[in-house]
Amino acid sequence: MSRRLSAVVLSVCCMLSITALARGQGQSGNRNQGIVLEISIVEPTGAQQNEIDKIETSKDQLNRLLADGKLKLFARLQVRTRTGESFTARVGQRIPIQTATLPAFRTTTDRTSREPLQSQAVGVPQIAYENTGLIVDGAATAAGDGLFDIRIKIDMTGFDHSTGTLTPTFTQRSFSDVVRMKESETALLMGFLQPEGRKLSLEQIASGSPNTGSGGVLVLLTTKAAQ
Repeated sequence: MSRRLSAVVLSVCCMLSITALARGQGQSGNRNQGIVLEISIVEPTGAQQNEIDKIETSKDQLNRLLADGKLKLFARLQVRTRTGESFTARVGQRIPIQTATLPAFRTTTDRTSREPLQSQAVGVPQIAYENTGLIVDGAATAAGDGLFDIRIKIDMTGFDHSTGTLTPTFTQRSFSDVVRMKESETALLMGFLQPEGRKLSLEQIASGSPNTGSGGVLVLLTTKAAQ
């Protein structure tokens, strides 16, 4: 093979290598694109169903309903992540609960002789702490054409102290789904939760507040570009 032909072959090989490297870097950049996920939890306080349905098609509908007092915001959580990576976030409180009572004995002594007089059995409460509030887990992947596949799991735990300060009743709701979204789009993930029995608002669930509310809530997911 002549020197000139060898140089041409080497040049072509270098060009192919550079092109493949550039494509690989571009694909890697797409896989690791930064994205901000905003989870909003609201309670309808006058919004009609047709107004709620427009939230997914209109960018400003959610803020408009909040400003008009037709939706009440209970919790808003922002998670910054990258496509191809998992994320987790939690907001809430740890509530003390009594798990058991262990026996113990307390002995009284004579002040003069210092001799024991009697023993009295007492119970010592054993305390553990339960997580309450909002826990979000998931992952985002690039689906091409500016779309994202977002796998998300939401766990909400509330409590009710009416059964006792150290023996509260816990209410749990879980939801998981995979949704395909564009940037700056809002999706309705969960709507109108109605717990059985005593109604608990998401203000109680998300923040750990013992206040009760009217029930039904909406869970919304909005995607934003990472700044």
